[in-house]
Amino acid sequence: MTDEKTNGAPAPGIPEPKEAAQPKEAAQPEKNAFLRSLDGEYDVWEDPKKNKKRKIRSLDVFRYVLLFAAIFGFLFAGFMVARKLYDYYQASALYASLREIVKGEDPLAKERLVRTAVASPSLKISDLLSGKTVSPEGKATAMTASQQNVVSKLGQLKDINSDLAAWISIPGTVVDYPVMWTQSRSYYLHRDFYGKYLAAGTLYIDNRNSPNVWENRNTVIYGHNMYNGSMFASLHDYSSPNVFYNTRIEILTENGVYIYAPFSVHDSAATDNYFETDFDSDADFLDFCMEMQIMSLNPSDYEIKRDSQILTLSTCTDQNSESDRRWVVHALLINVIR
Repeated sequence: MTDEKTNGAPAPGIPEPKEAAQPKEAAQPEKNAFLRSLDGEYDVWEDPKKNKKRKIRSLDVFRYVLLFAAIFGFLFAGFMVARKLYDYYQASALYASLREIVKGEDPLAKERLVRTAVASPSLKISDLLSGKTVSPEGKATAMTASQQNVVSKLGQLKDINSDLAAWISIPGTVVDYPVMWTQSRSYYLHRDFYGKYLAAGTLYIDNRNSPNVWENRNTVIYGHNMYNGSMFASLHDYSSPNVFYNTRIEILTENGVYIYAPFSVHDSAATDNYFETDFDSDADFLDFCMEMQIMSLNPSDYEIKRDSQILTLSTCTDQNSESDRRWVVHALLINVIR
């Protein structure tokens, strides 16, 4: 007989059997969500870690580009500076070699020169015979040894390059260079004495002038304003009254030495009339000279006459050859030594 209270139940004291534990379903990686989505919305799944790596890589590329650009800019700037310094070195070496030719001691210089001293009426024959070379008015009447050397050797340089017209020297400055002339006005703007490329170029006379300075009413000479102070950079010193009133400009030719005294220095537009070479009349020439004197930063009281001859030296106001401003010095011929 079975007890109804215990029908179908385990006997007292006997533990009820437990159901076997079902194994848990393994957690699916997040990537499965993407796989499951293919049946539905076709979402695009991206791994956040990989996306982060891509962003970092793109930033690195940008940094590398900037770094390479900076390195390239630095190298390019260094190259330009090195090239500029090399240009200066080339110019310095070239003109030093030419100076060595014309300035070297030449014991035969006097014999090579056919020279007659232009004596002032105030200078007696006895003064000349005794070696006196300066008149009471301060005008030299005979060449110095240095001038004799240069004049005697200009023919030697002219044999090398027939474009040579003269040699310019401004005592107390670095200006001590050959001066060229060709039918092309700017041929020597960036060419050396031998016609090869040189950034500093060579001083040259305006092609409207005659290469013979004694034939010109206004001889115009152009030159660069170089950073290292070479060529015509020292023309800017003429803004100083001390330089303006006490410096003479020498143009040495096979025909003699031409001495000029500055009578005007000024800043001018490149298109202004400061480099006029042809004058319709004596009155036009005198008007031109007066206008240049009025423009001068330093006043001068030189009396310019109808038969006077002048010299104009022109360079840039800064080192930019494309500048539209020019720095100009005008000088009056005051003495000729032959």
